[in-house]
Amino acid sequence: MLATTFDLVSIARPSKTNTYTVDWNHYHNYTEIINALLDLNASYPNIVDTFLIGKSCENREIYCVRLTDENSKSPKPEVLFVGYHHGDERITAEIPFYFVIYTVTNYGSNATITNMLDSCEIYVVVAVNVDVLDIIGIHHWQRKNTRPTDEDKDGLFDEDPADDENGNGYVELLAKKDQDTVIRMEGKDDDGDGLFNEDAIGGVDLNRNYDYAWNETRDYDKGSAPFSEPETQAIRDLALKHNFKYALDFHSGGSPTIFYPRDVSAYSNDYPIFSEISYKISKLVGGASFKQAPHGGCMHNWLYANKSVIALAAETFANDSIIFSPLTRPGPTNDTYWWGGHLELRNPSLSHIEEVASQWLPTFIYIAERAIEEASTLPVDIVVPIAIAIGIVSLTVTIIIVVLLRRRRRLNFNPKPKVFVYRFIYILVHPCVLSF
Repeated sequence: MLATTFDLVSIARPSKTNTYTVDWNHYHNYTEIINALLDLNASYPNIVDTFLIGKSCENREIYCVRLTDENSKSPKPEVLFVGYHHGDERITAEIPFYFVIYTVTNYGSNATITNMLDSCEIYVVVAVNVDVLDIIGIHHWQRKNTRPTDEDKDGLFDEDPADDENGNGYVELLAKKDQDTVIRMEGKDDDGDGLFNEDAIGGVDLNRNYDYAWNETRDYDKGSAPFSEPETQAIRDLALKHNFKYALDFHSGGSPTIFYPRDVSAYSNDYPIFSEISYKISKLVGGASFKQAPHGGCMHNWLYANKSVIALAAETFANDSIIFSPLTRPGPTNDTYWWGGHLELRNPSLSHIEEVASQWLPTFIYIAERAIEEASTLPVDIVVPIAIAIGIVSLTVTIIIVVLLRRRRRLNFNPKPKVFVYRFIYILVHPCVLSF
């Protein structure tokens, strides 16, 4: 098992050289995140490279941040972190965003962070589903992207979404008290056809749109084809251009869980690696379970199956207080009630955003340090051929010297130099012996 070289206390409260102020008491919208990433690129070009990897359905730009010491040109291992595939999982954009800000502002003063960027290339896509960043505050149930969809087959697209009828800040569900069965979502008959909320905003579940077991995914989730969405195309193209050793995709809405790929079984060669990483992450974040990914079309499944990346998905947060004490109010009849709090179920309150983000901070550092340590150790498939080559060369030189010595003896040369020659033979043979 790899050792952990960083001190959690020193990570939490380091001295800072670089400065960049971010308010962590609110969820950031698209403009705030992108402006910050571009500002960091301009202010710290020696360690930050913010570059465009694609555009969304609504033509918003999707950026990746590359964090590394640009002055070091030697080959470095590459790792990838991705956030916000699902629109209702707002904390999954804040977690990688927090890591980027923390890393930049602590480079040069925190030894762990400095060594990490000196020795590794870290790629961070803070948000994939960028179109939803600006509407999730109103449309709380918007999990998918905003691909226009004619869900009621009337030739119109997205014309009757859910509405916050009473203006209390929640789009709620109307349910039966005795059965807890959902009757309908809060909303109006926006298109005047006598139906409510039958044609919501988009779209496609981006984490069901990757080309792995895509056909197993529900038709209304997966899109028209694998990689039909520009957002997943952006991640695909980034991955195909690089040789990522590790990748981690962030989600929320369930208790902390680390998901490993479906192609990995308990008998697979890579299973011990996934198990070890999950065990370590669990210790770092205060506990997390370890499960196989159940769904087709997921990013980490595709990365592992097609690029041999050690890729995982992390469920980061669920609000137990909402699960067991949901936000409710009386319904229009005595046997009904309104249930709210969907976003609160999947995301921490405003005052706890930084707490959750900092909880997952050591995970980024552990993954990067693991890649660095492995890159500094030659793999067996390289070491063995080198050892064999050294052995063959040493043996060949030894035979040549022995032959020359015998010729010297036949020609009655002075034998005294033989002591020196034997020592030379030992020096040559010694690494041959050690290499095996």
